[in-house]
Amino acid sequence: MQAQSVSYSQWLDHLPYKQCVAVAEANNQVFAATPYSLVYYDKTDNSLNRLNKVTGGLSDIGISSIAFCSKLNTLVVAYSNTNIDLVKGSDVVNIPDIKRKQIEGNKTINSILVIDKLAYLACGFGIVVLDIEKAEIKDTYYIGPSGSQINVRALAFHEPENKFYAATEKGIYAAAANTNLAYYVNWIQDKTISGPTDNFNLITSFSGQIYTNKSTGKWDGDSMFVKNGNSWTKFQPNDPVIRTSMRVCGDRLVVSNVYHVCVYKPDGSAETYYDWYKPNVHVNPKDALIDKNGLVWVADNEQGMWSIGSDNISTQYLFDGPVSIDVAAMDISGRQLWAVPGGRNASFGNLYRIAQAYTFDSKNWNSFNFTNVPEMAEYRDVLCAAADPADGNHAFLGTWGYGVLEFDNNELKNVYTPENSSLQFINGYGFGYCRIGGVAYDQYKNLWITNSGVPNILSVRKSTGEWKSYNLAALGNTPDVGGIVIDLENQKWMHCRDLGLFVFNDNNTLDNTADDNMKKLTSATGYGKLIGTAVTCMVVDRNGELWLGSDQGVSRIISPGNVFTGGNYDAEVVQVEEDGYLHDLLGTELITAMAINGNNEKWIGTEKAGVFLMSADGGKELLHFTETNSPLLSNTIQSIKISSNGTVYFGTSQGIVSYQDYKVEAQQTLDSLFIYPNPVRPGYQGAIFISNLIVDSNIKITDVSGALVWETQAQGGQVIWDGNNLEGRKVNTGVYLVFVTNPDGSMKTTGKILFVR
Repeated sequence: MQAQSVSYSQWLDHLPYKQCVAVAEANNQVFAATPYSLVYYDKTDNSLNRLNKVTGGLSDIGISSIAFCSKLNTLVVAYSNTNIDLVKGSDVVNIPDIKRKQIEGNKTINSILVIDKLAYLACGFGIVVLDIEKAEIKDTYYIGPSGSQINVRALAFHEPENKFYAATEKGIYAAAANTNLAYYVNWIQDKTISGPTDNFNLITSFSGQIYTNKSTGKWDGDSMFVKNGNSWTKFQPNDPVIRTSMRVCGDRLVVSNVYHVCVYKPDGSAETYYDWYKPNVHVNPKDALIDKNGLVWVADNEQGMWSIGSDNISTQYLFDGPVSIDVAAMDISGRQLWAVPGGRNASFGNLYRIAQAYTFDSKNWNSFNFTNVPEMAEYRDVLCAAADPADGNHAFLGTWGYGVLEFDNNELKNVYTPENSSLQFINGYGFGYCRIGGVAYDQYKNLWITNSGVPNILSVRKSTGEWKSYNLAALGNTPDVGGIVIDLENQKWMHCRDLGLFVFNDNNTLDNTADDNMKKLTSATGYGKLIGTAVTCMVVDRNGELWLGSDQGVSRIISPGNVFTGGNYDAEVVQVEEDGYLHDLLGTELITAMAINGNNEKWIGTEKAGVFLMSADGGKELLHFTETNSPLLSNTIQSIKISSNGTVYFGTSQGIVSYQDYKVEAQQTLDSLFIYPNPVRPGYQGAIFISNLIVDSNIKITDVSGALVWETQAQGGQVIWDGNNLEGRKVNTGVYLVFVTNPDGSMKTTGKILFVR
């Protein structure tokens, strides 16, 4: 496996790499496509590399097919949304013409046939001809009856007849290459094959004959046919398993199905059969080829890219990543990220996604599901997570119907339900149903859990391991309750399905309910003044303010502690200035996630508009990332979390991506100043990072004679210096002194930086 390295202000993808859909040989490189990325092995230096929207180059996600044009040394990359990239070395040319065109019906690219300098794209509506050299669409063929759309699954050119063959969802069509291929009349349906209007998904020309595959979608329902002259006969009739690819490699035909790869000689006899890479590792190919050196390369549907030698020794080529792009929520402890893919719908109903969880320690991914934790096969919809602040390997995961899962040191340690905790089942479900809306730790290491649709909607698992629940019936009769956050005064805030917020204060006496306080906030003035139709997310900033996301933008409760002391606790709509005018912050957007960075700035995720970084007071937009102006995978943001080193993780509808921010969390003391890089060597053009600072620290840099070179004030735990002096010129070779003091001068520390120019 290959790890990723990162420098500041860079993006990294955190995508699945085990599911490969296609493979292609390109001179000394072999490419495998996942739906989200290209992986390629370079034989010249034995390196494994990747190319995607995040690492730079590709313009989109959702790869459906790839093919190599040897005449132009160009890889054609087709996407399921009909976007196209042409990859030639480090250059990528995007051709979005089909994607932008308004086409009714099935708009996808199923496969690619390259002939000379043209790529024939088998599309869900017909055939598109791409001029690879000119990087432009040359023609479009609608070959269905009366020129109608038809789903073309695959294409072949049969040189003995000088004909094109198209395998479609409604039979096989053929047309002479010397006719007007744009005229549908020239595409004749072949009615001599068994089931002439059935679904055919593969076709190729091999050894003077046409081979095709009929697909029923059933695991044992495929039929392969070969046409010799004017008649079709069944080929390998005793092998009816689903076939996934069929291609000619030199004088061999390589056929993949869900269980094996088979290589056939020109006479149609089987030469080699591959069904295992190694003991207990079964082949599950989507595509396969034989390269110019005789190696078999497999794009495996579950295990990445493999090569198989003539000695049957197999090698796997795989980048590390989660097993799925699905992410509903994340949490982080230090640098240990937890992500869960479950969820619920807008009506607080189940999605029934299989139970999974992923962890990332900034180097390696680890995934938990029924394959390595068999008990998880019994559960669904893991939708919230709370990582132990003291131990990132310890976490509690809430499910929508199955209680709370506790993981510790990569093992499922406990499953908490009403049978072994204070949690409750929803009344009326005979088999039991325990819905968890949110989980969060307080400052005393107690875990708080919202239990939706029951009388005692709030439970706590004490730091001792004991459980207790609280009846908040005064706030509403068995309400649907979602996420929970805990403010700086240890008050628990919970949002519910309708427009409302529940707040509970146990006055730090968990077992004494006599001094408990609770309240429901609404849209009414004097009672919360909430905006929108529902609170969708919440976060507490470094000043103790409670920030609220809704379907009508962002608001904040400046003094959450006032809710039980008589002061004002109405939410105020955050205003942002733009072109001299004030307007509601993201007032037309549904807010899906928020997080606070080391400078108390607000990262805000939306349902459709990407992610924003706002100033600490929300009044100024600092950054706005979308899928078109950045490597962000999708404009739909599900979750945002920030690690202790400033890495911002965005959980999107198309997977997780991270952005390295320099604004890290501040320290409490100045005991461990960190400077990177140090020394600064010749040729280095990046920034210098001075870390482990206190909020509002003053930083002065001088030369050895004491002359001031640079000065700034830290808002969070880190500052960056571009290596220039006060006049904007690069400093010379030498040693420079760093002096750091806290705001009142009671704490001080020093450091040194060596520059070698």
